[in-house]
Amino acid sequence: MQLAIGQNVIHPIHGAGKITGVTEMNIVEEFTKYYVIEFSTKRLTLHVPVLNLGGCNIRQVMSENKTDDVFGILQGEPEALPQDFKHRRRRLEDWLQSGRPVEIAQAVRALAWRNENGGLSSLESRLFAQAKDMLVTEVALATNQDDRDARREIEAVLMAAMPAGAAKVLAH
Repeated sequence: MQLAIGQNVIHPIHGAGKITGVTEMNIVEEFTKYYVIEFSTKRLTLHVPVLNLGGCNIRQVMSENKTDDVFGILQGEPEALPQDFKHRRRRLEDWLQSGRPVEIAQAVRALAWRNENGGLSSLESRLFAQAKDMLVTEVALATNQDDRDARREIEAVLMAAMPAGAAKVLAH
């Protein structure tokens, strides 16, 4: 995959960043080219080897059409999460670390329902915030809208998808 300076990309852990340059660095007596990726929301800069880009799971921002799939996931009823906290945390982290928008949407949906129907642990609350932020940023980039507008749209879809007065806690 070829990237260009100024292009937005998605890192599976850090979320959305922008290619701000290409630099050469002398590592182990050999010059290697690196993409410089800045993540403004985290005040973080990564140097990713141009030749190892695929191994880092960095990808382009999803297409606007893919946002339909994301909103479809958010509108559905989530699968039950494991009752055991460690297994539940592992499932959620797997979804987030995949870096794929549909799986991040699955995590957001499951945590939103769990929050609405029984509450979240402090770790789950942090994962929920992280997942929502990752999804908001990518939806905003894919649809050329402001982060606040994307957040409002995602939250509205989540709220509309939850049945009123539902008493079940999504766990098995």
